[in-house]
Amino acid sequence: MDRGDLCPDELVVAIVGDRIEEPECRNGFILDGFPRTVAQAEALERLLHEKHMELDGVVELKVDENALLRRIENRVAEMTGAESRCARTTIPRCSRPASRPTVARRPLSD
Repeated sequence: MDRGDLCPDELVVAIVGDRIEEPECRNGFILDGFPRTVAQAEALERLLHEKHMELDGVVELKVDENALLRRIENRVAEMTGAESRCARTTIPRCSRPASRPTVARRPLSD
């Protein structure tokens, strides 16, 4: 986690499982950004079943993929100060198709 790597699903589900048992979650809780994958959703379903809990509702946000990619590109450019260097580098802020962040696109289709 300290390196910014993704945590294994088992760890994330265990953390969520521990957290939703805390007293302040007794009357409900919101899971923001979880689950992100089908596997995580299935694990959450099992977890809730084991704890005799049910989901009251789900909010699905549908956002234009290109808008998301532009936000990611802008964020990377702001973090690296790359806006002025964009034309000379392969930083994702560039509009050249070859430099677009294809890694960012993969999770969007899961």
